[in-house]
Amino acid sequence: MSTLFIFAFGIFFGVAVQPKVNTLFALEYRSQVKAICQKFNCEKNEFTYYVEDNDGYYIVSLKDHEHRVKFSLNKPCQIVYCQEVERVASDY
Repeated sequence: MSTLFIFAFGIFFGVAVQPKVNTLFALEYRSQVKAICQKFNCEKNEFTYYVEDNDGYYIVSLKDHEHRVKFSLNKPCQIVYCQEVERVASDY
């Protein structure tokens, strides 16, 4: 086999397997947690976050306030949108 063929096969295989490797090691989750810790200057056990909708927005809940955030798609993962959300009291 030629060296060029092996090189091209390696690139193709790397691109094809990369999403599965990210899922396996939870790399996206870890980079989002790191971005939240850097933005809000907190530890990873001091907040919780969850997906708000299908547009890529998340709700980050800290001690006494919540923020609506969106993460960048580029590496390294960063928070590109952050807005504090007003809490609404519930009677339930």
